[in-house]
Amino acid sequence: MEFYQEEILIKIYSVSCNLLDRHFHPLLEYGIKESYEKPQNAWLEQKQGLLVTGPKQTVKQYLEYWLEHVHKPSIKLNTCVKTRELLDLHILPALGHLQLHKLTVQHVQVFYSKLQEKKLSASRIRFIHSTLHSALGDAVRSGLVAKNVSENVTLPCRVKHETQVLSPEQAQQLVEAARGNRLEALLILALTTGMRRGNSSA
Repeated sequence: MEFYQEEILIKIYSVSCNLLDRHFHPLLEYGIKESYEKPQNAWLEQKQGLLVTGPKQTVKQYLEYWLEHVHKPSIKLNTCVKTRELLDLHILPALGHLQLHKLTVQHVQVFYSKLQEKKLSASRIRFIHSTLHSALGDAVRSGLVAKNVSENVTLPCRVKHETQVLSPEQAQQLVEAARGNRLEALLILALTTGMRRGNSSA
């Protein structure tokens, strides 16, 4: 019995030694290489903001969850409607199919560039960016992504429009043209106080 046990131990030792010889066992060499490369790749993904600890959701799945359960409870109804419109018209068609943890700065930058090509105003694009930035910020805090990739994009410059001011003569002509109209009093109020249209009609 002891002879057979000794023979078995010798065979196990022989097999173990052979496995350690990488020249005769390429699979072992591959395993060693893979065990080295995996941490390296994880480190690179962490640095680039791609490593995730949560489920591999798509951008669409995450944003639907974010709007309904994170953003909606803290905003007014009209703001929620506007955000829903931005998602449906712009963000989801362009980025929704991507996995959340694979979203990159390049994806977002190209997205904004294409919005400019569609002649969207700089202020509109900045509003879209504000929405996406807020959502991705919550994803970072939730541990779904390591970095908010929208922080490093270049946004279009705001176009400053020169304010048009009426001369006294033009203002008088406007009042004369509006005389008897139901908006006459409102027009005079705006001309004399400089009040904006939104404030004067409130």
